[in-house]
Amino acid sequence: KYALQIDIDKLLIDINRQMSTYIPDSEISTFNQSPTDTWMSISSDFFAVLELSQSISLLTDGRFDITIGPLVDLWGFGAGSYSDQKVPDVDLLASTLINVGWNNLVLDSQNRAIKKLRPISINLSAIAKGYGVDKVADLLASKNIANYLVEIGGEVRASGLNREDNPWRLGIEEPSLVQQSVQRVVALTDQAIATSGDYRNYFEENGTRFSHTFD
Repeated sequence: KYALQIDIDKLLIDINRQMSTYIPDSEISTFNQSPTDTWMSISSDFFAVLELSQSISLLTDGRFDITIGPLVDLWGFGAGSYSDQKVPDVDLLASTLINVGWNNLVLDSQNRAIKKLRPISINLSAIAKGYGVDKVADLLASKNIANYLVEIGGEVRASGLNREDNPWRLGIEEPSLVQQSVQRVVALTDQAIATSGDYRNYFEENGTRFSHTFD
């Protein structure tokens, strides 16, 4: 068990070093600070997440967009920017949007390299945690562990049964600002589930709530 914990910790540390904007010298932070039109070689996991993200962007006509980083920071939801949470100036918002767009990220699968066509900034908050959950689940499966539940920040993947030989049971929280209670219990076996809401990560200005979910 101790050796397995070491393997899991190492796996998650590696993913953080690649995809966390909270680490100044991570791969993603290094790319975000890099100049335009310059190729950067990256690790296989980071490339896999970017490749999947771009395919989802294509399928959703850009409604899923990992180049939203500048907007996340502007609204005060980025790494180290929570003290600056406020509705941005309209002109500043417009100038920031110029440097948002998934088509400005170019991937070279043969050389596992990426570059930016505009000064974009990547944020993987919508996909990296789920990828981490899948990687931990794959690790457990490789150790012939059939029954497990992996959870990272609201992203969950379950396999097999719990200790009582029943499906894993998850409580979905009621999206309430005033009380914490379970709205629904979901049984999971060999399935994954993820939730997100605007009732925890938000700020209010002039009676209007602004959350970390962007359109």
